[in-house]
Amino acid sequence: MKINKGTYSISDLKWKDDSQQEKDRIITIYNELKEKGLKKEFLSEHEKIFIFGTAQLLKGEQKYVHEYSFCDNPKFKFLYIVYSWDITGGSFYNKEKDVNVPTEEVQSDLKYLISKADEWEEVVLKENHSDQLLLQTAKEARHDLKSLDSQPEFKERFSKGSFRYRYKRWAVLLNSKYIYHFSQEIWETFDFKPFVIQLFGEDIAINEHSLIHIFNRHFLKITKPYDPQKSFHNRNFDYRNIGRDLQLIFNVMSKVSNPLEYNMNNIFFRVRGTIYILYTSVQTKGENGFQKKFRRLDSFYPVEKDTNLKSIIENYEEIILGEEISIFKPKLSQ
Repeated sequence: MKINKGTYSISDLKWKDDSQQEKDRIITIYNELKEKGLKKEFLSEHEKIFIFGTAQLLKGEQKYVHEYSFCDNPKFKFLYIVYSWDITGGSFYNKEKDVNVPTEEVQSDLKYLISKADEWEEVVLKENHSDQLLLQTAKEARHDLKSLDSQPEFKERFSKGSFRYRYKRWAVLLNSKYIYHFSQEIWETFDFKPFVIQLFGEDIAINEHSLIHIFNRHFLKITKPYDPQKSFHNRNFDYRNIGRDLQLIFNVMSKVSNPLEYNMNNIFFRVRGTIYILYTSVQTKGENGFQKKFRRLDSFYPVEKDTNLKSIIENYEEIILGEEISIFKPKLSQ
């Protein structure tokens, strides 16, 4: 399915230089897209981000852009990053370097975020969304809420009325909403969905399940202070270009002499010193009245536990494929 990317490409929305001609170009695009937004016409997520960001630079626009409904997603993401590490209001916060947000503004921002969490809870508890990205987001959020409720300190019914529980629950909901809007951005970097990459000549689809599961559980560590048990990605991979980054790695890995020696369901590889595991599985979907099988990217994260690392070293042979990339081949049974 081809993805609607709006009127302007991501490249079009970037500043090229500081010339007056470039400033005029940016202002022209800004005014055009703002007009489309006011008319409730379609805007891509990147166009919304462009309007929100550009308005901060234009005299007289800053005070209005926060009220534009079509800029609510970038506004939410910006405020979430500012406050996500402590939504109680009990800390100092910065929107600009070394400048603390005034207390009254903090209270207003957090009131906005909590209202968004309450709105999002209704979305999360619904189980039949037609939008697959939203469906998978809600499913992951319900999983996280269930995990929160199973924590020892919250098993008793009375504990769910505590301030601590309420703020933890809001944190889960806000993280879910952030992941959803962030994933909307990622979809727009693809030409089609699902995005297809190849390993050993076999197609692997990155679909809504892939993105939401990986981003929610293994990327964006700053947004999940309540879940310390997960392994999170480091700077080796650009989560905004996860498909293209993986394809570059797979191009090198496909140089192995015998692909049949590897299990496509779980692949271990090393990039710049870090060992990763990538899970895929064969799925079935209906298409034109027929059931069609395809391989899906299920999960992908760095291996951090010493026991898991030890097991890999003991049971796999590391095949060096380049200066920074190697793959692990299962050792033959003795």
